[in-house]
Amino acid sequence: MSGDFELENNDEIQGEAARFESMVRKNESKFYDVDQIRDLIDHYLGKNSLAWAEKALEWGLRLHPNSSELKLARVILLYKNNKFREALKYIREIEHVEEGNAEILLYKAEIYSELDEHTKAIEAFEEAIKYANHEDLCYIYVDISAELHIVGENEKARDYLRKSIELNPYNDLAYVDLIFSYQMDGFSEEAATYFQQQIDKDPYNEKAWYFLGVALQDMELVEKAIEAYDYAIVIKEDYVEAYFQKAFAYKILDYHKNAIQVLKEALRFDIDKPRLYYEIGESYEELHEYEKAIENYQEALKIYEEFPDAWIGIGICLGELGKGKEGLEYVKKGYNMDPDNLHYRLIYADTLGDQRHFADAEQIYEKLSEDYPNINEVWLDYSELFYKMEDMDMAISHTAEGIKNIPDDVSLKYRMAGYLYEGGYQEDAKQMLHSALAENKEKVTEFYEFFPVLEKDANIVAIINQYQN
Repeated sequence: MSGDFELENNDEIQGEAARFESMVRKNESKFYDVDQIRDLIDHYLGKNSLAWAEKALEWGLRLHPNSSELKLARVILLYKNNKFREALKYIREIEHVEEGNAEILLYKAEIYSELDEHTKAIEAFEEAIKYANHEDLCYIYVDISAELHIVGENEKARDYLRKSIELNPYNDLAYVDLIFSYQMDGFSEEAATYFQQQIDKDPYNEKAWYFLGVALQDMELVEKAIEAYDYAIVIKEDYVEAYFQKAFAYKILDYHKNAIQVLKEALRFDIDKPRLYYEIGESYEELHEYEKAIENYQEALKIYEEFPDAWIGIGICLGELGKGKEGLEYVKKGYNMDPDNLHYRLIYADTLGDQRHFADAEQIYEKLSEDYPNINEVWLDYSELFYKMEDMDMAISHTAEGIKNIPDDVSLKYRMAGYLYEGGYQEDAKQMLHSALAENKEKVTEFYEFFPVLEKDANIVAIINQYQN
């Protein structure tokens, strides 16, 4: 058989792959043209079978040693195997033969990116743009924008993302990267203006309405953001992400019943149901309706059992219902699904402390303080463990360590003031409280939330009144 077949469907590809493998095992010989070899390579790459892809390439290069297409396939395989320098060597070998080949230039750009040579990656992308077809350009613009962000050329990166949206006004990836870029630089108003311009061009562009809502939400114009999400939903009824964002906006306003209603509306669509049930559960949890919260977390787990947030949510709610021992098992199960997750580690340690497993909790906090010395929540929770143990000196010591690592963190200073005061170091406590109030008097609410008994202490009230007045 001499190149008289085309691999047009999956059955044909599977059959020819089986015949190719049989040929290799039996040490037989058979002719394949370049296109057939490429089909086999693509088939094996799709199955993530790099070894057989390499065998197909090796056979193809024996038959067609000068084929630029197969040499490019060799570059792709080297790239897949993380052999970036070797891949570059072969790219240089075929570049002069295939001048103006956008695919080669794109792989060159990706390889330079993997090697952290981002300026060279940008140059390769810019060269590829000259030769790429119109359909691919919008995606290349997104890729080059990522490189430009890495080297700090954020405005130029946004230019490319806007070009991408101009080519494809419904390119979700470009919208996501663009809003992130605006957020990164604090340009929410500029973002809102841009998305409004997109709406003016096409009032039925649900993505423009959605991202206008995100920009307005960043500007703390939450009610207007909700209106934008409503428009997105009217245009595309099953735009579930808009329901999520609308519900989140209601949560910002503490309208948790409204959030629940929005999320229940989205349950009509068979899209991301575990997350919808989880978010509904979280809103019930905020309303202290713990049984209903548990019901919805359980619904999420019926669909997707490997959902650590739902397991942990059930555990927390059981704790609130006075079933802390049972709740700890749920929290532990969620934590074990992703034990490197900072948030889960903190919750698990906190739950262990609530159940008086102090030694186990201390061990986790100690490791967290080594791994995340610049995260204030680590030190706040670590010190609180000793507060639960009524070891005030250790609580003070670990808060001091936190302040040493994060000297500008006012939350730690408020916490230190309370510990010092309750520990009998009143003058030091007053000095620390003055320092915290001078830096941020609004955060005094954190102080009262943690030390409610001090809200009636005349000495403390007198100091705080000096700043409030």
